[in-house]
Amino acid sequence: MDCYRVYELTIASEWPLPGLLPAADTRQIDIHIRRGSVADFQPAVCFQASPQQVLVWLPDIARIRVCGGNDILVEPLHPDKHDAIALFLLNHALAIVMLQRGLLVLHAGAVLAGDQCVALAGPSGAGKSTLLAALHGQGYTVAGDELCVLRVDADGAMVLPGPRVMQVWAAALPSLADCAWVPVRAGLPKYFVPLSGDIACMPLRELCVLRWGDDGSPRRVRLTGTARLEALLHQVYQPRYVDGMQLWPQVGAQCLRLARQISVTTLTRRRDLATLPASLSCLFPAAITANSPETESCRSPAICTTPSA
Repeated sequence: MDCYRVYELTIASEWPLPGLLPAADTRQIDIHIRRGSVADFQPAVCFQASPQQVLVWLPDIARIRVCGGNDILVEPLHPDKHDAIALFLLNHALAIVMLQRGLLVLHAGAVLAGDQCVALAGPSGAGKSTLLAALHGQGYTVAGDELCVLRVDADGAMVLPGPRVMQVWAAALPSLADCAWVPVRAGLPKYFVPLSGDIACMPLRELCVLRWGDDGSPRRVRLTGTARLEALLHQVYQPRYVDGMQLWPQVGAQCLRLARQISVTTLTRRRDLATLPASLSCLFPAAITANSPETESCRSPAICTTPSA
């Protein structure tokens, strides 16, 4: 059994988990990942959830039970699908555990900006990994990818350090020419890219929601009023899990507190890799990768503000 450290918790796992750092101190185990039979399923139901546990059936891959914020049980259904199981554990299963432990989980990556973090949020396909890969290629420290796990209290929101690996789509690999990568699972054009070193938890300064637009240079807008809360609620990872575990009162209160503590913005840009330098400079004015007219126009980006709702 291997022991790992992630999100400030120690995990003892019978399943190898790529990108997780070995735990230096294993005297206290917070989460166990075990192999065993998951017999709680109703026939032909792929997803069941209650306040106590979540059951997920991945056809021809595995049955998985997550309960109590500390126990994940895996029943493999195919001898050659270990990579698919590991990917589900890293993303979905750990997200469920964190929600069960009272933490806020957003569908976002995070990058360090000084002694704080900026989170890049959006649904699958929004371009999070492309931007994170480009920033990583320029020397920025990526604090987390895919999941942004937050501890939200009256003093602020802290980003808990995630796996030291990015999950990058093939289109983003040119930004990482000097990095080694391996497929996350067979048949999926997505790759694990290792991140060096360990990092501490950091306060969250801003959450930027990524959006696609049809024309114009990248445009960053600061949200105000209830638009901030609505944007945060839409970034909660896997609403079906929150629904099934009846956690919306808890998650809604966390999002409301977070909306009062951080800046919430949107970044709208075209689906065109040629505009990537301008998008980066809208996020971080120092992140200039090419001397193009669009890059120059965003060197000192003005941030518009929406009216309060």
